[in-house]
Amino acid sequence: MVFPVMILDSSFLVSFFRQSDDNHKKAVELSDRIELEEKLLPELIYYESLTVINYKEGIKAAKEASEYLASNQQIEMYALSEDEKREMLSEFFAQEKQLSVEDAIVVYLARKKRADVLAFDERILKTIEKNKRSNGKENKKD
Repeated sequence: MVFPVMILDSSFLVSFFRQSDDNHKKAVELSDRIELEEKLLPELIYYESLTVINYKEGIKAAKEASEYLASNQQIEMYALSEDEKREMLSEFFAQEKQLSVEDAIVVYLARKKRADVLAFDERILKTIEKNKRSNGKENKKD
């Protein structure tokens, strides 16, 4: 997979797997709409999602989520290379906002892979939008 269509974030995944979540219905509808599109799941986001699901729903729900994600042919688990880790951390430490490392990974991969993001986290979405506007201005100067 060269350019995945979507980067998955834990805010989306937790909503998808938790029926009591405020965004559950929206997550299921989005998932149905993009069912056949390829999705990239950063390894750290996978673990973060399982942790949150375990805390909120229990270990059985976390195991079911893990099995679903592992068996879904449209989802590729993604581990950052050492070079990508260095580059992402450089961006993380240079940030103006207070993004977590996990959120910074999603923002980094969205930019690097030119991919859309499945997320409900407003901080991630605003940062990606700001980056797109900044890149658009830079491209106009060239």
